[in-house]
Amino acid sequence: MIRIGFALIALLTLLMPGTALAEKPVTQKVANTYYTSCMGHEDPRMDAEGQMSLCSCAAARMMGELTLEDITYMSADPANKDGRARYNKMLVNVYGPCMKLPVQKELAAQCMRDKKIKQFMLRDTTGMCECMAARTGDYIDAASEDIMLTILQAEPKVTDIFPRMMGSQRIRGAAENFIYTCMHDQK
Repeated sequence: MIRIGFALIALLTLLMPGTALAEKPVTQKVANTYYTSCMGHEDPRMDAEGQMSLCSCAAARMMGELTLEDITYMSADPANKDGRARYNKMLVNVYGPCMKLPVQKELAAQCMRDKKIKQFMLRDTTGMCECMAARTGDYIDAASEDIMLTILQAEPKVTDIFPRMMGSQRIRGAAENFIYTCMHDQK
């Protein structure tokens, strides 16, 4: 989903009149094009709300975090060292902070399906799972840059960040701690 959106934007930036792309910020038009492209490629791992949150957040953040040159380089040759560095910059500064709701929703869904959670005799399993997911989402908000850098250090050529976020030991550890906090708060 990410690669398709940026390829389309790279094409648009090449068609835009003007001088060199260096230091030119991403425009509202380019961000809107990205949003439309992102929403047009359904990700089966996310519900509509999660995808809309990710796409709108990424479109908004790219205007302050990326330049047209960044997009052109990472779309033209992502295997190129400069292209990869810019792609990683995008993952850390644009996508990482936007993963809160998609990861939060998936954690809540996994919690509700977890047989161990179902074994607890709680009045409000849904509330507990939503509490854990919300607190983990807040943790992602606060630590997304560091989490993304850790993922990139372990897997420098990652392209699909969602499963890496879901499998992150830091996120899983935080969720586990929060489930117990939320369970305690329910009593």
